[in-house]
Amino acid sequence: MDDEREYRFAVDEVGEDEPDPIETLRSADPEPGSPSIEGALFVALGALVTTGALLMMVGVV
Repeated sequence: MDDEREYRFAVDEVGEDEPDPIETLRSADPEPGSPSIEGALFVALGALVTTGALLMMVGVV
């Protein structure tokens, strides 16, 4: 690669005063809500599978 690479976009095309996307995500407050049944079932299934795998590694099951 040569050092004479050209930029894909110019600053005037993109804008220089755009907010930093990482800072925007960090400052966003998640809104509380009730969990869905589907989400709760996936969490419970994951906990059961993890517990079973750990018990198998220890040799209990």
